[in-house]
Amino acid sequence: MKKLILFSFIFLSTSLIILAQSKGDFNNKALNNRSDTVDILNYEINLDFTNFVSQVISGNCVITYTPKINGINTINFDLLALNIDSITSQNTNLTYSYNDTLLSINLPATANIIDTNQITVYYQGNPETDVTGWGGFYFSGNYAYNLGVGFGADPHNYGRVWFPCFDNFVERSTYNFNIITDNGRNAHCNGYLDTTYTITGDTIMNSWIMEQEIPTYLACVAVADYATVHQLYNGINNTIPIELVGRASDTTNLKNSFINLENTLNAYENSYGPYMWNKIGFSLVPFSSGAMEHATNIAYPQVAANGSLGRETLMAHEFSHHWWGDLVTCETQEDMWINEGMAVYSEHLFLEKVYDYETSLDEIRDNNKAVLQFTHLNENGYRAISGIPHAYTYGEHVYQKGALVAHNMRAYLGDSLFFVGLKAVTNTYQYQSINSYQFRDELTSATSVDMTNFFNDWVFAPGFSHFNIDSTQITPNGGEFDITIYVQQKLRGATNYHQGTPLIINFYDSNKNLHSAQIVANGRYSNSTITIPFTPAVIILNENNKLNQARTDQQLVITNTNNIPALAMAMVDKINVTAISDTAILQVEHHWVAPDSIKNNINNFRLSSSRYWSFKGFLPATFVADVKLRYDGRVGRGFLDLDLVPIDGDSILLLYRENASEDWYEYPYYTKTAFSNIATGYVVLDSLKLGDYTWANGVTTVGINTIKIKANFKLYPNPTDNYFWIENTDNNNKNTSIVYDINGKVVYKGTINKRSKISTETWLAGTYIITIIENNQVIYNEKIIKK
Repeated sequence: MKKLILFSFIFLSTSLIILAQSKGDFNNKALNNRSDTVDILNYEINLDFTNFVSQVISGNCVITYTPKINGINTINFDLLALNIDSITSQNTNLTYSYNDTLLSINLPATANIIDTNQITVYYQGNPETDVTGWGGFYFSGNYAYNLGVGFGADPHNYGRVWFPCFDNFVERSTYNFNIITDNGRNAHCNGYLDTTYTITGDTIMNSWIMEQEIPTYLACVAVADYATVHQLYNGINNTIPIELVGRASDTTNLKNSFINLENTLNAYENSYGPYMWNKIGFSLVPFSSGAMEHATNIAYPQVAANGSLGRETLMAHEFSHHWWGDLVTCETQEDMWINEGMAVYSEHLFLEKVYDYETSLDEIRDNNKAVLQFTHLNENGYRAISGIPHAYTYGEHVYQKGALVAHNMRAYLGDSLFFVGLKAVTNTYQYQSINSYQFRDELTSATSVDMTNFFNDWVFAPGFSHFNIDSTQITPNGGEFDITIYVQQKLRGATNYHQGTPLIINFYDSNKNLHSAQIVANGRYSNSTITIPFTPAVIILNENNKLNQARTDQQLVITNTNNIPALAMAMVDKINVTAISDTAILQVEHHWVAPDSIKNNINNFRLSSSRYWSFKGFLPATFVADVKLRYDGRVGRGFLDLDLVPIDGDSILLLYRENASEDWYEYPYYTKTAFSNIATGYVVLDSLKLGDYTWANGVTTVGINTIKIKANFKLYPNPTDNYFWIENTDNNNKNTSIVYDINGKVVYKGTINKRSKISTETWLAGTYIITIIENNQVIYNEKIIKK
């Protein structure tokens, strides 16, 4: 299922959880163990829905079962707060006990493995809705329908609100439904419509048969004055009937909102394997907070079928459950990522196959950023997606991070083997339950790729890895070049360094020619050597986001002066390009981990513990831009600078380094605006240089609106042709002078005296920045224009 409203109702207070458990405390493994002793073969649900005024259901459920062990004398069923009239078997009334949660029935005789018997439970009452408002049974206007899970219920399976059952994920049974309705209403259930009987007047009975075995939470009924849109689709195995069900006034909108249903089926069959059910069904219900993937008859919100395609990823999500959740079902709710994480990933796959990969990638990047920034806050810590606690079964780790993990699984296996592996899982475990270990082992068996490291790092452990190129070594090799890449791994909320991680590296020469290669990173530090046909000018790791990690980025192609608005992925407020003569390519990366420490920290700067930026790419010599970066140390949701500015922003500093081989120092040319007493503000970098930037805490030497030390030096002529003079007007100290081009490359480094002449004859025309350092502190900086 998928939620259309905010997650806030999922994260229940303790009191709500206790209330949800007040009618019995369930143990998921114990519930599954019940299915080791008795096999439920079929539920025949015979219910009368003609008492809409009192919102009462009444009738019986005939349960066909066979023991898996000898000596069965009692059977326990789950049934929630309904009134039992009687229980019979073979025309004999049975004794029982019932506490509004557990129905314990004494059998008329001892049952053994060779026996197949039936029990009929007669009951009636007002079926319950979950305490959270999501799940259970609903009477609403002219509708009556169920949603098969309860977000606050324990266990979350919610078949027990309307029929007696083994309410767990592993017990699968066939179903027969005989539903009586009146006043123009009819019933839609799982499977196919066998017959419709007229009982009297406008009172009818619809009989539905579900021949494939499903767990109890996927059984369904939806009652209203429905009309049906019938369609057909030629699937891989056979022709599949499609039934789109809504009130007559809704059917045109319903058809228009589902125009991509057949394309979705084609995408999923090619990716996951054949559609294994006897029909495709969606029934509209007046529930605005989500949908429920009842097998072959999805309960779909009426508001989402409004004639537009604005909610079609919801359609794609719910439909994908017919592979992930319905066909292959998680063994326990602790592995709900197999159902829901794969369904969110299927939304991305839908966008990729029905539209294009870039559209899908935008959604994947948005999802990655949201999980990195908020999920550990919303769910009280970084969590493994397997073994998820009850309160977060239908939360962000399961849905959103589960989808990120599926995307990464594709990166580890590659496209071809990824889909080979998924098809093997759906084929081997069709109509069965599965746990994460079985998922791992089936992928390994089908692809011959050992997925142990992947599951250990991404499924069974919390947090994120982060990979960055620490340094490179270039060695000529004939007409080619051997590039040794040294990679450093950092962690965000993770407990161990990831092993066997495939990483795509893109190498560009000075003409922007591309050579792409893959390496495998292991542990905190690793290195690989790659032979390429040119000396690289720019190297970008994971440029195409094949792997979700603790980094988000955006790439810009800039052709003219422009005020570029916020780069949400890169956490940049604004880039203002004031001069450009040729196309610029700018890769902006936001790293959600601590930067490398300062090697020579004589100023006692305290670095950010949570982030830094990298600016990479190709900038023409005449490129000039300023960049606005915001810091935020307010106590709130997702602010990243609490460690540096708990009270105000007065002590925030902007540090810079050209690359990982250099040390951090305060960036010499920026101004800062601090909003006093609210711990937030921003800085504006003048004359952006390529390289890394991060926040620190300490006493600034530059940057608060003016740079006072500038008066000690004179630089002339500026603009210049072939040389310029730099003169210290204050003293005779010897200082270190460094000149950078606009890409952050050092073009000059030397010692200057009272008055020094620096040649610019070999420099290209463009903008440069001179920085003067004394005692490891920046004491002067200025722009130089080479004509």
